[in-house]
Amino acid sequence: QSSPYWDPIAGRSGILPRRRITVQLNGIDVYVGRIADIDVTYDFNNLSTVSISAADDFVLLASAFTSADFTPSEELSGARVDTILDRSEIGYPLTRDIATGTVALGAYQVDANSNALAYLQQCAEAERGLFFVAANGDLTFTDRVYQQFVPSTVITFSDTGSGIPYQSLDVIYGQEFLYNRIQVTREGGTLQAVDDLSSQTEFGVSTYALDNSLLATDAAALDLANQLLDQYSQPQYRFDNMSVNMVGLCNATRDIINGLEIGDPIQVTRTYSTGTPATVTQPYAIERIEHSLTAGNHVVEFGLRFAPFIYEFILDDVTYG
Repeated sequence: QSSPYWDPIAGRSGILPRRRITVQLNGIDVYVGRIADIDVTYDFNNLSTVSISAADDFVLLASAFTSADFTPSEELSGARVDTILDRSEIGYPLTRDIATGTVALGAYQVDANSNALAYLQQCAEAERGLFFVAANGDLTFTDRVYQQFVPSTVITFSDTGSGIPYQSLDVIYGQEFLYNRIQVTREGGTLQAVDDLSSQTEFGVSTYALDNSLLATDAAALDLANQLLDQYSQPQYRFDNMSVNMVGLCNATRDIINGLEIGDPIQVTRTYSTGTPATVTQPYAIERIEHSLTAGNHVVEFGLRFAPFIYEFILDDVTYG
């Protein structure tokens, strides 16, 4: 009971399942979640080891279900996300950052006992945005163009000494993301299919099918199919995973890395000792962030997705005007 983690009001440990926790590095939030499991192991020296497993607030949505059939009105994807979160039986209580969205979702019935997390991921699939819990704990939903518009200054990771140094860089170049026929069908709609015939001739037919999309119209389904075809009809040589060793970096650089979020734009530069070109710099969006901290070591691994940059138009600016 003398522990700083004792809760004198409740008369019990303050370390409880579903207790909200925050992990900070140099005062920067890198993870907010809830305790899932607390495992205590005793040894013969009368010492104990406590292992705590935690999950972000998707755990709340994964265990929340609609209580009755209901039909929302046709609305933009962001409004639909809020419609679900605001239902009394979902009761999502925490802060959220929900974009307006760029596509309308149809007035389709949501059945009783529909899982909140699964349905909200359908909303993100229709929008082609991101849906995640941010490092500060905010439930976050972005639209499909969010990741492409970037500030005039983008953080660069490089092996040339001019940017933030990385420890390793993996390349992916295979059929995992090769689709030259896209089929999208909205709820109650007509199948919308598009083909890249030259890609099919060269690589054979590879189909990606998306059924029961929440998109409101067949035209929107066709537009989504064309976007997916444009993105995936050709195999792409791209950087996939990048790791950064934080040991030896200055505090300011470590703070920059710790402050990066899913969806943030970055640039990655790789140089080659032989061949042409001698250096490659490509734009990426962050898809995954993993911190691995052990005694005397801290490595951050980023999952990357190729994301061509679009810069906002700025009147009278020499570069962006």
